[in-house]
Amino acid sequence: MTKKYWQALFTFALVVILILIFSPLASSQGEIMGESNVKETTKISIAQARSEIQEKPEATPKSSEETSIQQDAPVVLDGKTLFTIKVGGMKTSAQERAEIVTEEIQRIAKDSSISLDSFALEDFKEVIIITAQDNIILGLTNDDASAANQPLDEMANQYLGVIKNAIIEYRKERTHENLGTDILLSVVWTIVMVILIFLLFKLESKTQNRIEALRRIIRPLRIGRLELFSLENEIKLIYSLFRFIRLIILLALLYTYFSFIFRIFPETRDFGVKFRRPFYDSLNWVATGFINFLPNLFIIILTIVITHYLIRFCGLFFRAIDTEIISFPGFDSDWAKPTNKIVVFLIIAGALAVVFPYLPMYNSPAFRGISVLIGALITFGGASTVANLVGGTVIIYTRAYRLGDLIKTENHFGFVHEKTILSTRIRTLTGEIVTIPNANLMSTSIINYNAIQRELKLPLMIHTRITLGYDVPWRKVYQTLSDAANATENILEDPAPYVLQTSLDDFYITYELRAYINLLEKRTLTLSKLHENIQDKCNEVGIEIMSPHYSAIRDGNQNTIPEDYLPEDYNIPGFRVHPRS
Repeated sequence: MTKKYWQALFTFALVVILILIFSPLASSQGEIMGESNVKETTKISIAQARSEIQEKPEATPKSSEETSIQQDAPVVLDGKTLFTIKVGGMKTSAQERAEIVTEEIQRIAKDSSISLDSFALEDFKEVIIITAQDNIILGLTNDDASAANQPLDEMANQYLGVIKNAIIEYRKERTHENLGTDILLSVVWTIVMVILIFLLFKLESKTQNRIEALRRIIRPLRIGRLELFSLENEIKLIYSLFRFIRLIILLALLYTYFSFIFRIFPETRDFGVKFRRPFYDSLNWVATGFINFLPNLFIIILTIVITHYLIRFCGLFFRAIDTEIISFPGFDSDWAKPTNKIVVFLIIAGALAVVFPYLPMYNSPAFRGISVLIGALITFGGASTVANLVGGTVIIYTRAYRLGDLIKTENHFGFVHEKTILSTRIRTLTGEIVTIPNANLMSTSIINYNAIQRELKLPLMIHTRITLGYDVPWRKVYQTLSDAANATENILEDPAPYVLQTSLDDFYITYELRAYINLLEKRTLTLSKLHENIQDKCNEVGIEIMSPHYSAIRDGNQNTIPEDYLPEDYNIPGFRVHPRS
């Protein structure tokens, strides 16, 4: 394994040496071939330029409209604009000419074998060509001179000087001495940036202490007794503003650092310029848009402020109604909270209707598409929700029940645990929580056991029924059932319990006992105790609770009254047979 490792390492070193030996030869040959090709290309280009001058028709004066349409195309080296080209050639536009000249200047600047002394001007009367060691850089015509409003020869000399100075600076910045200076400058700038960021985060603890000290100075924002903005909310708002400002400063520092670092080194200068330019363009666009948006923003802020205080006033007003500080004839206090929600919804909807036309993207197709989508979702998917909303509103304003009320629906019986605009939750007597959509409650009858006590100030009635034979005296039944009711806990003495005969059937009479209680939560337990006492009292007086459908074969059967209530000399009777005479 070691031998193979050294063999591979030796082979790799040999390949590197061969590349280092033969690459200068190849590059020198390429330069020789390039120089010959450039010379031939220069000769061909100069010949073409002469022929174009001879064949070129007389230039017609351009109208003011054409001049206004022309756009200056910059010639750039190392991220710096040298000059601009205003007119195009016979077969190229101004932008294409500028790109060709830019590429040629960059190629010559990188090739240190091209001496600066080789730069010259080739004058062909109507065309002056800027060359460098037989390399054509740029050809200037009378059209270029007229577009720049200066003589052709003066313009050519000016452009030649600008190109030479730019190439000198380009090559100077890429020397080893300058590279060391750039590295040192970048290190210093990095250290400064790290110190600034450290101080920025170090400032946070001191700022927090100062913000906490503001608790002694600032006060909650109030209107009368209504607290609009508490002290804690104000402190949180100040903290949020500080963190936002710190974030903006941090982003600005990082952006400045990277932009400067990229522009220090010549190899990354183009990227640094491109990195900086979109930010400034975007910042300018945002600033311009924000300034133009200020009138709309003022209307939006004013609408939001008015809406905020309207909602606050409504909350205060309906809270006073809910606590019965304010009362109106015919307006129940239970309607205060739902009415507040409805009014707030209408206020917000009105505010949105006012604000929407002033939003920046109001007329955009995307905004309209979202509005149509929301409308479609509400129309096609919200039918049941709308039904529940309507049902909840109807139930609230019909005062069908309140929180804590004992109610009975078609399928459920229990206490109202929670009431919302969409559904109602009932806690049954067995401890289960049942959620019922308000649309279902609106389509069924609801029995509210608390309503009579709350609205009419009357106790709740409980009742039960038994059936007894005609052989039992009804007065005795009345007394027995009344005694059972009076012996039951939680049943009121006033109004007193009473008994009714609700029907006279074929074999028995139906008796109904009615009594009153105040404790609704003990209704079920009280009714159970009443049934126990009815059995005890009937057994004590010898009343057998049963419907005597089989009285014809009663003789000889065991009495159903418990033995504790039967006389001591009681004997089970036998069958009595009476023959026909």
